[in-house]
Amino acid sequence: MRSRPDIPIGQIVDMLEQRLEALVAEFWPAAEKHGGVIYCNPGKSDLGSFQVFTVTRGKQIAGRWARYSQGRGGNVLNLVAYGLSGEVEHKPASYGPTILWAKQWLGIDRPETDAERRRREERAERRRREMAEKAAKAAARAAEHVGEIRAGSRRVDPTDAENPVVRYLVEARGFDLAAIAHFCAPLRYHPALWHWTAHQTHPAMVVPVVARGHVVAVHCTFLAADGRGKAALPKGISPKLMRGDVGGGFVPISLGPTGLALGAAERAGQASPLVICEGIETGLALACGLDEARIWAALSIGNVGALAPTIAGSPAISAVIIARENDVKPQAIRDLERAVELLEATGKPVCTMRSHVGSDFADLYRGG
Repeated sequence: MRSRPDIPIGQIVDMLEQRLEALVAEFWPAAEKHGGVIYCNPGKSDLGSFQVFTVTRGKQIAGRWARYSQGRGGNVLNLVAYGLSGEVEHKPASYGPTILWAKQWLGIDRPETDAERRRREERAERRRREMAEKAAKAAARAAEHVGEIRAGSRRVDPTDAENPVVRYLVEARGFDLAAIAHFCAPLRYHPALWHWTAHQTHPAMVVPVVARGHVVAVHCTFLAADGRGKAALPKGISPKLMRGDVGGGFVPISLGPTGLALGAAERAGQASPLVICEGIETGLALACGLDEARIWAALSIGNVGALAPTIAGSPAISAVIIARENDVKPQAIRDLERAVELLEATGKPVCTMRSHVGSDFADLYRGG
């Protein structure tokens, strides 16, 4: 026998729900089950008003209950509390007596036997495998979708003023793409991309995200039909979506003073500084006025530090400058500090810079 590890409330709820019919019978032995509903007070004047749901159907959710005549209801822990005292506990902090009773009823308030430990470990391992398989299937679906989006799009010539992507960046966003030395952003145009959140089809600017020499994701900006702005979408839905695994990936914006891709610069023995920013448009703004450094967009501050292995392994990167945003939220500050820590561990000089106006260098480029 061993002391039993602390069991999270969520696991206790799961165990109670698995024995829902027996649990109801403990408090209401006359209860009757019909279909996916247990009626706790058959034959009483409020017949049908006190129900425990054993299956999910419409607005009914398995494990929930309601006593409509009294305006009461809740989850399975509230049901236990109601059965014990006639009161309904709604806050986890007040669940003490209910949890104690539930543990005793479930038989988990005593030391754990070796057989129980093995079963618990087997269940945990099974859940880990299931979660890993689910994650792998989701990653495979995302990778397939990334391939479909790329296949449905075509490369954009940044000098083609009639292309909707170029029109969007030049006319709507104000970038002088011609001013960018050694421009290398892999812009693509999709004439009719399905917005998988808004469930609408719109033209889109598609930008591949690369990691370890391979495309791992795409960043999509949904556009108006003529490219002179973003697509009109329902309120609260973003015109920008990403698909794929962005972690450790980046969007190359410009090649810097060498004019060489990273691998070619390594082979030629030519090194230059690297500027890392978050957004693609911030990268374009920097590239319009900065040709002394290679520029990458990491797509989020949390992903900047994930570029450390790529940077550490490249002799073509002489130093790293993080073009940070003026984001003072605690999580953003922590992410920035972590990114600096990871990049400094590469042994290369690291510093940060920020715009003195607006939220980022894109705002500075447009005049604040």
